[in-house]
Amino acid sequence: MISYALLLSILAFIVATIVLCLTEASQPRVRFALGFMAPLSLLGVFTSLALSGAPNSVKVIVPGTLELNQISCYGGILFNFVYCVTFLAFGQRVFATMSAGYWLILQFLISLGLLCENMEIFSLLLILALITHLKVSQRDVYQVSRKQDGYIVVVFCSIIAACVSLFFFLMLRINFELSTFSELTLLAKQLPQYMKICGSMLMMLMLGAFPLHFWVKPLFAAPGRYGLAVITRLNIGFVVWCKLYHLVFSGDPLLDYLLTFGCGANLLYAAFLLFGERRLSQIVSALYLFHVPLLILAGQLAGKSGIADFALDFANITVAISGLLIIIGMLRDRLGAENIDRATGLGISYPFLGISFLICVLSLVGFPGTLGFISSEVMLHHFAESTWFVAASFIITLALNGYSSFRIFGESFYGDPAQSFRKILQPLAREKLAIAMILLFLFLSGIDPQIIAAQN
Repeated sequence: MISYALLLSILAFIVATIVLCLTEASQPRVRFALGFMAPLSLLGVFTSLALSGAPNSVKVIVPGTLELNQISCYGGILFNFVYCVTFLAFGQRVFATMSAGYWLILQFLISLGLLCENMEIFSLLLILALITHLKVSQRDVYQVSRKQDGYIVVVFCSIIAACVSLFFFLMLRINFELSTFSELTLLAKQLPQYMKICGSMLMMLMLGAFPLHFWVKPLFAAPGRYGLAVITRLNIGFVVWCKLYHLVFSGDPLLDYLLTFGCGANLLYAAFLLFGERRLSQIVSALYLFHVPLLILAGQLAGKSGIADFALDFANITVAISGLLIIIGMLRDRLGAENIDRATGLGISYPFLGISFLICVLSLVGFPGTLGFISSEVMLHHFAESTWFVAASFIITLALNGYSSFRIFGESFYGDPAQSFRKILQPLAREKLAIAMILLFLFLSGIDPQIIAAQN
């Protein structure tokens, strides 16, 4: 029997379609009202599902098709919370473009992918999400001809990801007669090594992890006004992560060694990448490249029993990175895409945005009092019990990232402000409210991590 949650998801999809049909009309308020219903309804879906069952149980919504597990429930709440905050921050301007409907369809596909139990349907949803994301990127991120090379990189990575996804799920279906993720979880340790490596490649390619990270920097550096296209692309990768982490971390010795070495090397790579960076817009991509291998290592070392532990960093990267993207989007609205890279004196002209940017960065580098500090402390505990190489890499990268982040923040937000943007277009009350919600989440979950752990 179809549940009310599924009916609400279908309603959200219909709303997204309506918004898409109205993109030609000059009615941004109507589109905003309709479009804002979609993330609110999906947020209500995942919240009601989380409250209706025990935290550690698996809730079957439609047998063999849709079911809710621990990390998917929390991911759905996080993703749609970020969408609500983004739409609130940018208001009607989000829905003034042709791609507004595509954004909402992407959001629906990602949310449904979190619930999807059938691997064939999930593979179809993944390919549709990649196609929709390319449409969004083409319209809103890579509109300028000089950024066309970056768009080609993202297209190339998306095509490879789609091909690997098709091969992976077809092999599971044909050779091993697996049709659901529950069956995959039970038989993960018995699958041959090449299938585990293929699953790892798919997860790392979608997340942009080492060494397949080259789509991340051009995507972050593109002059998109809102960062919403980037957020949705990262969320697609996290959906794949949620579905495949049982397979990837099933205890294969060779795969464990490759993951440990690759992720440890990526920690150092991201730290030195940030160390030599001088552009404000690139700090987000460097910090993201640091946290992705950290997330993979946390899941590998903690195992299935440590879901609550790596959910902490999962929440930190989703909310803090989204906050940085929203702030940069606001600054780009005020300064333009060209001036954001080497701006100075932003803290004098925009003190609220400067403080908010600093707090999000502090959470990502593990400063005490934020969610990032709790997640870093938990991960360091796991690393210290496993291997000195990873523990040493983690400590070194935290120190380098802290120094580099403060340096870039100082160069961008201190100094004499340029006359061209002195006290122009100060943040609106709606924008301040959206940023305050993100900062409140980072502080409250940092003070009391049970807010997150209780969901897992």
